[in-house]
Amino acid sequence: MKTRSLLFLLSGLSIQSMLWAQFSLKPELNLPRMGDELFKQQVEYKDPGRSGEHVLWDFSRLQAVNPEYKVFYRTPKFFGHDIQLLGLNTLSAGETELENMIVGSEHFTSYYYQVKDGQLVLLGHANAVSQMYHKQPLLVIPFPFGYGQKIESSYHSQTFYAGAKPMQSIGDIHIEADAQGMMILPDKDTLYHVMRIKTMRTLVELPDTALHNKAPAQNLSEPLNIRIENYLWYARGYRYPVFETIRHFNANDTVQPSFFSTAFFYPPQDHYYLDTDPENRQLVEAQKKEKKNAPLSDFMFNAFPNPVATQLNVEIFLPVEAGIKIQLRSIAGNSVYLNENKGKFTRGNHRFQFHVSSLPTGYYLLSIWADNYMHSETILKH
Repeated sequence: MKTRSLLFLLSGLSIQSMLWAQFSLKPELNLPRMGDELFKQQVEYKDPGRSGEHVLWDFSRLQAVNPEYKVFYRTPKFFGHDIQLLGLNTLSAGETELENMIVGSEHFTSYYYQVKDGQLVLLGHANAVSQMYHKQPLLVIPFPFGYGQKIESSYHSQTFYAGAKPMQSIGDIHIEADAQGMMILPDKDTLYHVMRIKTMRTLVELPDTALHNKAPAQNLSEPLNIRIENYLWYARGYRYPVFETIRHFNANDTVQPSFFSTAFFYPPQDHYYLDTDPENRQLVEAQKKEKKNAPLSDFMFNAFPNPVATQLNVEIFLPVEAGIKIQLRSIAGNSVYLNENKGKFTRGNHRFQFHVSSLPTGYYLLSIWADNYMHSETILKH
């Protein structure tokens, strides 16, 4: 029996997973470019699923919430040595280096990016009612950046609201390329060689006088303490993400911590920039010519939510017809569930559900077989 177990236990990625990397984000392939225009759709939110490799992301059932947003990238407007921020203020050369600046505009808001020291950073954003300036720039992504890599940074921001006193924000940011696999998009198209970038950002918003007086955040009565979870899915051959999820948490609320969630789909067929992006267009064309001959050892699966409280969802994509067996067992080795299905399953996507509300809190090992090939994932029951 030929079995390859890909086990991601509690604290990290296996050596095998590092060797399986398909591509990495590079500035010549993935930096925003002046003049590019993108379309994106706001769609229903879905749990982003597990980390690791051979992950299946099935977003095919998601419905559009807002069918069309447009994203434009352009050069900033210079006034001498200053950049105007929608008429509300100016960013001067005395405050920051203004070279390699990129402005992204969407939904009546402009975002001011800069490429510096091999990193894409955000200097701030502005719209008709507010303006945020990152005194310590907010890291967006370093280059190059491949599967398994991670980086941490901090930032310091000042926000101006119309008719209100300015607010100070401080926080930390953690960026990790935490998963790779294949994706079934809302338009039913399928993309292979997909890598996911996970960003976790903390934000503590304080009155402007708090930092001026050097008052620690924990000494204030109730500072706004937000955690922002952002996932971006990149596919090889596309400069920009193809899917995104965003979720906001209130760290001070232990009952209902999540108060905002949304998702965006960037239809690949609407990535018109490919006409003037020969490097990425060549990668897309090369993938179209590839023979679909993926072995069962590379079958994809997703298990969510994780941690799980009541119902565990398992999605499996088979590149060819195969038998499926699913087992959930405790770390001690005791089998909790064993799902041995009769016969063969056709090529494509298959869904299973397990009710786990009666299980004790703790870690469990989910193992999935496609014929004699097996992948595993650690599940936390809470």
